[in-house]
Amino acid sequence: MKITNHGNLDHSCCNLVKLNNVHIMLDCAANVASLTPFLPFSALQTPRLENLPSHPDMPGVLKKTPGGMLLVDSSLHLVPPDQVDVSLIDAILITNNSQMSALPFIMTDPDFHGRVYATEPCVLMGRLALIALCKY
Repeated sequence: MKITNHGNLDHSCCNLVKLNNVHIMLDCAANVASLTPFLPFSALQTPRLENLPSHPDMPGVLKKTPGGMLLVDSSLHLVPPDQVDVSLIDAILITNNSQMSALPFIMTDPDFHGRVYATEPCVLMGRLALIALCKY
């Protein structure tokens, strides 16, 4: 048996277990820490965010808060674990809803032909979390 950790943070789990010729991924969390510098999305017009001055080096992309923090005013890009060859994965076992943020990337990869296993509550809560991540 061989276990390889593909998670890049302590709370971001992505382990690949190889037993004989079977590859099972235990959880598949993506690193969402890279999303923190992005400007908060709001469904309502908020002059407080719209009136932030642009950074002189990148006008229209970077905005500066009164505290000096730089925020990115652009679309979000979430990066899944990139060291994993999804064509080798036979099954993905999701243990909880907070560890499935990379699942949409893996499921839409044309090389992935495995199965995904999770409990019904995990799927329902994970779906809500992924929708919230995309929406807000």
